[in-house]
Amino acid sequence: MEKSRSEQAFVSEFLSFFCVVEPIGRLNSVAQLLLKLTCPGVPDIYQGCELPAFSLVDPDNRRPADYTLRQTLLASLPQKGLDSDVASTPEGKLFLTRSVLNFRRDNPEFFSEGRYVPLKVNGVRANHVIAFARQLEREEVITVVSRFHSMLGVGWDNTEIRLPNIARVEAEYVDLLTNSTVRTRDVGGELVLMAAELFMVNKSAAFLVPKHTLVPAPSAVSSPPMLSATPQRAVLSRPVAAILRARMARLQEQKLQCNIAIGFERHEVGIGEQFDPKAYTMDIRKGTPYPLGATILQFGEERGVNFAVYCPEEPDAPKEYLKLCLFLTESETKPFVTLTMNRDTFCTGDVWHCLVLHLPSYFCYGYALNDDPFINADPYARVLNSRKKWGAPDPASNVIRRCVVNQEPPFFDWDGDGPLGIDLHELVIYEMHVRGFTAHPSSQTKFPGTYLGVIEKIPQLIELGVNAVELLPVFEFDELYCDTKNPFTGEKLKNYWGYSSESFFFPMNRYAFHDEAQVSSHTAILQFKEMVKALHRAGIEVILDVVFNHTGGFSFQNLVKETYYITSQGSHTNYSGCGNTLNCNHPVVIDFIVDCLKYWVEEMHVDGFRFDEAPILGRADNGTPYDIAPLLVAISNEPALSKTKLIAEAWDAGGLYQIGMFAHQHFWCEWNGKFRDGVRNFIKGTSAHDARDFGTRLAGSPDIYGALSPSHSINFITCHDGQTLMDLVSYAGKHNEANGEGNRDGINDNNSWNCGAEGATNDAGINVLRQKQIRNFVVALFISRGVPMINMGDEYAHTKQGNNNTWCQDNELTWFNWDKMQVGDGRRIQQQSFAISIVPGQQCMASDDDGLWGAGRSGRQGVLSLLPRHGSVPSLQRCPVRERFPALGHHHLARRPPELYVSFAVVATLQSGSSSSVRAES
Repeated sequence: MEKSRSEQAFVSEFLSFFCVVEPIGRLNSVAQLLLKLTCPGVPDIYQGCELPAFSLVDPDNRRPADYTLRQTLLASLPQKGLDSDVASTPEGKLFLTRSVLNFRRDNPEFFSEGRYVPLKVNGVRANHVIAFARQLEREEVITVVSRFHSMLGVGWDNTEIRLPNIARVEAEYVDLLTNSTVRTRDVGGELVLMAAELFMVNKSAAFLVPKHTLVPAPSAVSSPPMLSATPQRAVLSRPVAAILRARMARLQEQKLQCNIAIGFERHEVGIGEQFDPKAYTMDIRKGTPYPLGATILQFGEERGVNFAVYCPEEPDAPKEYLKLCLFLTESETKPFVTLTMNRDTFCTGDVWHCLVLHLPSYFCYGYALNDDPFINADPYARVLNSRKKWGAPDPASNVIRRCVVNQEPPFFDWDGDGPLGIDLHELVIYEMHVRGFTAHPSSQTKFPGTYLGVIEKIPQLIELGVNAVELLPVFEFDELYCDTKNPFTGEKLKNYWGYSSESFFFPMNRYAFHDEAQVSSHTAILQFKEMVKALHRAGIEVILDVVFNHTGGFSFQNLVKETYYITSQGSHTNYSGCGNTLNCNHPVVIDFIVDCLKYWVEEMHVDGFRFDEAPILGRADNGTPYDIAPLLVAISNEPALSKTKLIAEAWDAGGLYQIGMFAHQHFWCEWNGKFRDGVRNFIKGTSAHDARDFGTRLAGSPDIYGALSPSHSINFITCHDGQTLMDLVSYAGKHNEANGEGNRDGINDNNSWNCGAEGATNDAGINVLRQKQIRNFVVALFISRGVPMINMGDEYAHTKQGNNNTWCQDNELTWFNWDKMQVGDGRRIQQQSFAISIVPGQQCMASDDDGLWGAGRSGRQGVLSLLPRHGSVPSLQRCPVRERFPALGHHHLARRPPELYVSFAVVATLQSGSSSSVRAES
């Protein structure tokens, strides 16, 4: 009972207190809300604050807004002002919110372009009033609120709001909150508003609009979704006539600019479709800043293209900085429309955008900056009109500068194709060049050097036993972008490898076969998809070598230099070794790279990416490496890439060497350069490297990957960059004279040994030794833990004649020679060299990452299927540091002795020049 009495007493006392403070709190709330909605800046109001709710909890934990109550109150609101003050009625705050938001919507110029004018208050209660105006030309709206509401209704006396430079003659204002009329007074030669007329006993705020500007609003116009009732709206009959005239003048100017650029000749577009520019009606709208690129949009029966490009302006650039140029065909030299985009209308932040309706179904476009006639390609372009014949200049084509939009693109039937999802411990990668794989006449393919040529040779990939191809760059690049000549032949060299992407969303056009009878800008896209689909049907994944460390061409540098690149004092940095370095961790570049990767996975169905010079992906805008790079986090956490294989080349030309970091921080795979160097050094017999390092590499490099699966290690002996297996045992140094740089290019430390003679020789003993060394390398690669990667051509001992930097050699030096694959020449090292020391027909075994054995790859026959899987658990046999007899055994966890036992032993010491070398034999 005592407790109950205490609670009742508390409630009684609290209610007495509440009845005093609640009206004051309600009045304060109304005043604060009006200030938020009309003061300079963007109004930010909490959900439910327009309702007369009272809560004792913390503002950040308010109860949910009562939407049913809001709809009920909306239905009961009057069309005009409230008879009494907004604070004295339950629906008052809702009425205030609706009235002011509707006014902002119907008269946006006051709040976007209007001048903020604070008003001076005089009188005994001046410190209780806040007043300001939003003035535009000769019109104004006025906000007046009061505070310390216990004083309201009494004591206003002569308190006045002065209107200097606002009202020139006596005028009447209408308070939108009460629909009451307030007149100005002339006091001492100045016009004023009297606080006593604005604030009654329960009135704390006023929003004043000049009475002569109000006109009836059409009843059919709907209110914003948040406030869905349809009150009479206050629309200014002449809110700012000058502003409207200026706006119309700008639109007319844009229209004139477009009309001036329209040609008046008939042009054929597509097959049988005619487009007449003379009859073309330009319909330009503001559009949206996202998504970037050219996006086809449908509006009922109308269709338009939204153009959006990120392009920060140069300092002091004119408002008409960017021009959108539209061409009817790929060969047109003059655009049929040039839209000069005004920053005020067509720019949001640093993204320029516009929506153009009624365009032809097929056209080209590009961007020009200011008065520069150079046509820049859209970085987000999906299709380009680039040259179609490899190595042949095309004067009629403005290379890589125009983008193509086909509003009716050809359909491609994937026929249920999807990612293969081969486990890493099952993977065998074959690094290859799309053109080089079938460009040699010996390939005898119908479509040499193309995506279709790869399809023709899929049976050979199956026979070899690989289940993934890693393609050297296939993003559009310019193979003619090479200034050097072969000093022996005088032939102009080419950018053969393609590590200089000029468009990141379009497959290399010259890798497609173009039928002159059926010319299409989508040919490369369709044939690339055909290649991926065919490889998937053969059980082979497609991994792309991608270059996000630098760019080729000029479009990127013209449009986005200061954003997309790491610069120092206005000049490019060169951490990539290729002249410029992408600023990969800028938010815009992060979005660009992630969007690109998603496109190739979702639209082109690729299975993975190998990132060239991956440490650059982790450099900040000053070149220093991040501890945890935002881009790497974004890629690793992107859902669309969750099942995509991500492989890092963990070093760059700037000196960063980060093997292990990508695997431990982001669970990527890595090209294991330490595996390459350790195996090369031991097998050639370098005295500075002991057997334990060699054994550690074969055991999965546990010193690097620790508790991680060894499948994070991509093991390789050779790759495109450097020497082939044959050259590794045939040359002690590099021989890059054919590159035209005086043999200065390429690395000097190859860890190679020529076995006694430099280059090709007729010495039978040396040739036999070289073949043994190659077999040693191959066995070491395929018994090691990790994912093995083979370099194209090593299966038949291809030679590049000692050239370890063949980026510019588009010839037999780099092409796959299919004649070498024929059986019959006793000196040729055939495919069977991969199975040396392995019992033919041995059951192929595999293990998952925790070491449990499973069945081999079903139905897989061929050379590699004879080898025990690299995922199996090896046991490193006794191997003291100074002994050169490392041995490993592959075995079932519950079975002894090992099913396969492999040992490497140093068997001889030879003299090669002035250096002492040893060789290993397995």
